[in-house]
Amino acid sequence: MQWEEVSKLFPNSRIARNVQVTATWTADALTLNWTSDAGGQGQAILPASTSGTLSEYPENPISWDDFKKKIIALEPRHFVFRGQRKPRKLRTSYHRTGRANLTRYTAVDIPALHQHISGRTRHLFALEDRLEYGAFLHLAQHHGYPTPLLDWSYSPFVAAFFAFRSARNSDAAKASDDDCVRIFKFDKAAWQKTFANESNIDALRLHLSFLEFLAVDNERMIPQQALSSVTNIDDVET
Repeated sequence: MQWEEVSKLFPNSRIARNVQVTATWTADALTLNWTSDAGGQGQAILPASTSGTLSEYPENPISWDDFKKKIIALEPRHFVFRGQRKPRKLRTSYHRTGRANLTRYTAVDIPALHQHISGRTRHLFALEDRLEYGAFLHLAQHHGYPTPLLDWSYSPFVAAFFAFRSARNSDAAKASDDDCVRIFKFDKAAWQKTFANESNIDALRLHLSFLEFLAVDNERMIPQQALSSVTNIDDVET
């Protein structure tokens, strides 16, 4: 559409033909200032991401005995749990690599990965099938490939296992009273009543969706009572 055609759609508006934009970049933010020949001016400030910093989610220290008492009283499969040894933010392995273009990831990276490892899997994953695509992505996640998935479990004890599994007896012996692991409890049932699941990894709208994948070539998912969240958000907590 030509500029003259655009201006005809807004006959009572004064539309600028020229805009002068200046940009300033610092460690804290990107600042844009603009002025137009129509008399308009403005400023936009894009703060630097803090997704790589430690979690700011409030801590709630609790003993192991109190933890067991609380979780036993919970309704089964209403909540999901995630264990973490360190107080890192809820951030996927894909986003921790500094990448953000999920369209390229799904169009280029996943097909390339599929091509290279299909000779090593017992099952040939059909990526055009949504269920098999998810199973393939989850398998890649469990073998260390960066994905926009976060692992969760319906079992708080499984989450506790993953929170403690890298801790050694020597670590426990010298740990202070405030040195704790983290177990996130997320109200999945309430979340899904408010927000619809998005099955497309490269969806345009911001989302945090929970999906349960087929355990194809990935049998350990079953005893782990595993499910995953998929998201296009770099910093889920914020």
